[in-house]
Amino acid sequence: MINDFRYSTDTIHRWWGCYPVIAGVSSNGWVAVEPNSGQEIQVCEDDTALMSGNSPAAAAIGTWTIAVKPAGAPDPTFDNLNDSATIVRNMTFYGEYIFEWNINYNNCPATPDSVSIFIFQQPPNSNAGVDQILACEEDSTTLLANDPGVQTNGVGGQGVWTLLQGTATIADTLDSATTVTNLGYGWTQFVWKIANGLCIPTTDTVAVFRYKQPVADAGIVQNICDTTTILSGNDPLSIQDSVVGSWIQISGVAVASFNDTSIFNPTVTSLDSSLNEFVWILSNGNCSSDSDTVSVMVYEPVTVTAGNDVALCDSNLVILSGNSPLAFQSTAIGYWTQLSGDTLQISDSSVVQLSLNNLGAGAYQLEWTVENGVCPQAIDTVNIAIYNNPIVGVDSTVNFCGNADTVALVSINPDTTQNTAFGYWQQAVGSSIIDDTASFSTFATGVGVGTTIYQWILSNGVCLADTMQITVELSNTVSVNAGVDQELCEAQSVTLTATPVGNGIWTQITGVGSISDSDSSTATATLGSNGITTFVWEVPISGCPSVFDTVQVVDYEKPTANAGNDSPFCNDIQLDGNDPALLSPPGSGYWLNYGVGTIVDSTLYNSSATSDGNSTVTYVWTVQNGVCPSSSDTVNYTLAVITNNGATTTSTDYEINNGSVTINPPLDGTAPYIYSVGYDFPGTNDTNNIISGLIAGMHQGYVMDANGCYDTLTFEVAQNPFIATGFSPNGDGVNDVWEILGIENYPTAIIQVFNIWGGVVFENVGYSIPWDGTKNGKDVPDANYYFIVDLDDGSEPQRGSLTMLR
Repeated sequence: MINDFRYSTDTIHRWWGCYPVIAGVSSNGWVAVEPNSGQEIQVCEDDTALMSGNSPAAAAIGTWTIAVKPAGAPDPTFDNLNDSATIVRNMTFYGEYIFEWNINYNNCPATPDSVSIFIFQQPPNSNAGVDQILACEEDSTTLLANDPGVQTNGVGGQGVWTLLQGTATIADTLDSATTVTNLGYGWTQFVWKIANGLCIPTTDTVAVFRYKQPVADAGIVQNICDTTTILSGNDPLSIQDSVVGSWIQISGVAVASFNDTSIFNPTVTSLDSSLNEFVWILSNGNCSSDSDTVSVMVYEPVTVTAGNDVALCDSNLVILSGNSPLAFQSTAIGYWTQLSGDTLQISDSSVVQLSLNNLGAGAYQLEWTVENGVCPQAIDTVNIAIYNNPIVGVDSTVNFCGNADTVALVSINPDTTQNTAFGYWQQAVGSSIIDDTASFSTFATGVGVGTTIYQWILSNGVCLADTMQITVELSNTVSVNAGVDQELCEAQSVTLTATPVGNGIWTQITGVGSISDSDSSTATATLGSNGITTFVWEVPISGCPSVFDTVQVVDYEKPTANAGNDSPFCNDIQLDGNDPALLSPPGSGYWLNYGVGTIVDSTLYNSSATSDGNSTVTYVWTVQNGVCPSSSDTVNYTLAVITNNGATTTSTDYEINNGSVTINPPLDGTAPYIYSVGYDFPGTNDTNNIISGLIAGMHQGYVMDANGCYDTLTFEVAQNPFIATGFSPNGDGVNDVWEILGIENYPTAIIQVFNIWGGVVFENVGYSIPWDGTKNGKDVPDANYYFIVDLDDGSEPQRGSLTMLR
């Protein structure tokens, strides 16, 4: 404790014949000046000081005297005891010295003024004690630092404990032998700091380690179909960094191989098809170890065969033959399942050699499944086909007269035998054309006069084929001709011209219209619509089938071309002619271009086209349909342009995507405009030209007008640095320098750091070498400091405070 007492008055008294004089007032030829000894002084480990008393008036004399000194200390000496700014020396004891400054007026003394000088002793080096490792799960201990000494007359110091790393509760931060509780797991570090006045404090660090009791978990039981697996014990590092683990095998037919027994998730190979057990053991320092066991059941993969497919004719007994599952492993099983066919009575589906009785005709499919634990099922199928003998019917003879050359061929439907039966017609005698040789009911045309013999051959699976025969006897024949096909354009009617044979009649079988005189070989037909109309000329023969011929009339719809509306374009052109396929019957079209340009598909009514840079391109669309005159139409496409007008940006904070850009409306083009940033243009059709959430760096911007024309621009979003508000330059490799993240983007930035008195402790242009808490190679004290960072980019300098604690 420093105590300073001073007596002052505005009145100075004189004795021995001296009269009282009011301060500052001349009397008896003298000017009174009250003594002032100056400001108090504190120093550390220094025995000299510079006095700062006030100067006496003319003819007055000032004198320094010693009022108080530490017990046993020698008297200090003055370089000039009458000099108000003299140097006092030889203050070799720690503690408080008090000096008085007196001003004498012609031997009339004034009341003296006193000043205190306090000499502090540099505190002893701090010793926080030796590092400690506690018993398992112990969370308290006693710290044993050196005694800071008792602060008496400036001698000794004051000690204080602080927590540097980890968590703990310090019972008494001023006690060198304090108790700490609630220690966290792992290393906890404490700092013992000894300070004395304004002397440089000393510090030392001590660490305490606490182990956590490990609990092992070997993972869940595994059932696998492989000789390799991955075990999944709990991670030792999830408990504490110091925990270590180890795997051992305690059961299994074969000795498994580990890629690493010390990791919690090792790969285990060479497993045998049996039950294997493994133990996961965790250890942590002086804690007791813990273990857990997991079992791995290994199943052997299986294969399967259900035997050969079976095909029989008129049989109802089948014996199946699957492979035995016990050939793989005692845990394997097999079973039969019916997939299709009439339901079969299976008394025991697990029998390998399975007998099936009373099977009806038809197809059956069964599968033999072999399973072994978690291994994939092995499945194979067997097909059974039971066929009936085919039924074909009886032979027959057919007689024809007149000029008919078509006969019907009819047998019994193969489905009557079985749906698997199939037959075919063949001509044994004569020459004709059979419409469908595979159909039991069909026609033969071009039958010649005389005898023609047809055979229907029916097969069914593995059964023997059977045959029936039809004999055709044909006498007279007559041929008819309905005339040649006709093509017309927008016709209202048409004249039919059949070759007259007998008494024929016209019939319309397709299209819309009417026939005025259907019994005339040159009848007139009215056409009701464009398209295809089909007419039949049929001549009946007494006692025989009629004979007939067809003629087709195509009435084309007259085309009218429409090339679409004149339009602007940006890059490519989308043509928009009318579709000729909508004509009746459908027509065709083609494009021609005038000027420079390219048509992707000149026959497509809505083909794409390119302009090759011309400002105006003309295209002609021509539509044609059959015998009708073609029709053409012209369309013009004019080039449109758009030019971007630049953008302005805002910076983004370090590691925060909050930059933005304002894209100016384009210099030309057609509103409204769409704006976007990135490579997914046009993306969301956004008419807002302010886009936020941008990261630092180069970006691609787009602006598109109502015609779909667009232009691009590039811009850059700058990045503001992140300035740390503290660091600890204690040499532990963590946070040893003051970091300014992103400052490397500002090589001309000016960085200044000040102490609380405004003194500059660090100053530099750029920040390639961060501040390490020193000035001129010497450590500056732990304290709060103030900084100014000027990025030299036109922005306001950034100011703030930072804390340095070693």
